[in-house]
Formats: sequence, structure tokens, C-alpha cells
Amino acid sequence: MAKLFAPYRTLRFAKRDDRPAFVSNFVATIDGKVHVKKNGYWPIGSETDKAVLQTLRAHADILIHGRTTAEQFDTLQSLDSREFRNLRKGLNKPLILPYLVVSAHPTQTLFQHLTSREHPVFLATTINARIPAAVLRKVMVLRSGTKDVDLRRVAQYFAHHGYGIGLVEGGPHLTASFLKEQLLDELFLTIAPKIFGNSNNSVLTMVEGALLPHYALPHAELVSAIHEKNELFLRYRLSYDA
Repeated sequence: MAKLFAPYRTLRFAKRDDRPAFVSNFVATIDGKVHVKKNGYWPIGSETDKAVLQTLRAHADILIHGRTTAEQFDTLQSLDSREFRNLRKGLNKPLILPYLVVSAHPTQTLFQHLTSREHPVFLATTINARIPAAVLRKVMVLRSGTKDVDLRRVAQYFAHHGYGIGLVEGGPHLTASFLKEQLLDELFLTIAPKIFGNSNNSVLTMVEGALLPHYALPHAELVSAIHEKNELFLRYRLSYDA
């Protein structure tokens, strides 16, 4: 059953005038792994970590995934559940949480996920991406950029339409893209009491596909640290040099 993480029930986020505030949420092992490319390692966190995920989604104005994450989970089913809508109702949020997937190379599998339910869905892709007509009838497609999706243009669109908080759940490559564009404002990180190790690049860390330049690294200010059983729930506020 969906439930709120009590310490985060009354979360407040700094509002921005130029774009939505983007918040990321990850669970990682003690040795920094967020995903293993083999079965048997998921979920990483406990039921409490799941409550953190549900709580952040309940506070958000739009949920943002990359293609791999969108294909891996049946997110729309969870967003449409009565339990989750009741969480949002209790926070005086609209019952339906819109869903955005960012993908420069959308696949047929992704299209199937995005059109599986009657739910407000956005797809941010490049100007040359081929989208079937059946998908265009059900999904709001936002085109920007040629090789990669222009996240700043996407952010402007959602700011114009009144979205205040975007929850970026990954995966690691999408998180890297937000960090490169200096768009990520907060990070919620659960540290789970597990150690996975690595072999033949079979695991992923929180940020993949890009090494951020040493002269433009985000500054992370610890806002809160909550200890429950053997897990740590950390909240950081990120800032960037101009």
C-alpha cells in the first residue's frame, strides 16, 4: 500500500521564475551502486525507501524518466493506482501526476509503455525522431535539439504551462544530462545497507555517461539527514557557479 514518509510529508521547495525546480531521487548501496544489469539485485532499498519515492511523487507536478527507466517499470500503473491518488489528495495536489519521458531515440517498446493507459504523458525527443501517428494521438510530443534533447527548451515549456516541481528519477544518463545543463536543484539520496561490488561494468552509479568538468561541479549543501533502522535518507540542495 502506498504511504508517505512522515519526515517528508510537509516538504517545501524553492520556487523558480525561469523554469521548474528539478529534484532527483535515488537509492544507492554503501558502495555507490544504483542499478545492476543482472536479476536479483532489485529493490535496493526497503519499504521505507519506497515510501520516500511515493512521497516525492506525491509532491511533484511532473514525473520525469529516461527511456530505459520508462521501459523497465510499469510507472503509469502505479501513478493511476487509487492509493497513490489518495496520497496526492491528502497533500492537496491534483490527483493525476503527469509523466514525461526524455529520449532522443524512442523505441517501439517505449511507445507501448506510453500509450498503455489513458494518462497525461509527454515525450521529449529530438526534432528528427520518428513518432508513429497512433502515438501522436495519445502522447504530447515535445521536439527540441538535433542530436540530444534540449532540456532547457523542455524546461521552458513546462515553466510556461505552470509546472513548479519536476521529479527526475533517472536513470543515471538522464541525471547526467540535467547536471551538465545545471538544471538539477535538489537531490534526495537513500543509502541502503548493501554492498554490490562490480565486474565487467555490470553496475551503474548515480551519474553515468558524462564526466562533469572539475571547474563546474555542483555545490551540494546537506539540508537534512534522517536515520531509520540501517538506512540513511539524505537531502541536498545543489547550486552552480555562474
